[in-house]
Amino acid sequence: MSLRLFAALLLLTLANPASASSAPATYAVPWAVASEVLTYKSCGCADSCWVAELRERKSKKLKARLRCDCSSLLGRYPAQSSERTLQESCSDINQQDDKMGAVSQAMKRLVGGEPAAAAGIPAR
Repeated sequence: MSLRLFAALLLLTLANPASASSAPATYAVPWAVASEVLTYKSCGCADSCWVAELRERKSKKLKARLRCDCSSLLGRYPAQSSERTLQESCSDINQQDDKMGAVSQAMKRLVGGEPAAAAGIPAR
C-alpha cells in the first residue's frame, strides 16, 4: 500500500463521525447476589441522567430498572410492571461521593432488600 493511499484512508476514517463511538459505556455496579448483575449507564445531563438495570447473570433477563431522567427517580420492579416515580428528585443518589454504592442501595430497596421507607421510596 502506498503512503498516499494509507494517508487518504486514515484521513477518511478520522473525518468520518460515524466511525467514532458516542454510545455511553456501561459499568458494572457492586451487587451481592452472584446470580445477578447490576449495570449503570449515563445518558446525559452531566451524569444526572442514568439507567441502572438488574439482570439475571446467565439469561440476561431484566429483573428491575432504576433510572433518573435528570430530575425524578423512576423504577420498574418487577421488570414487566409499569414504571413509577419513586422520588421527585435524584439528588439523594446523584450527590453522593459513592454514587455507585448509592445506586446499588436504591436498587436493593426497589427489589425489596431493605425497607422502602428508609430511602423515601413509597411502598407499592
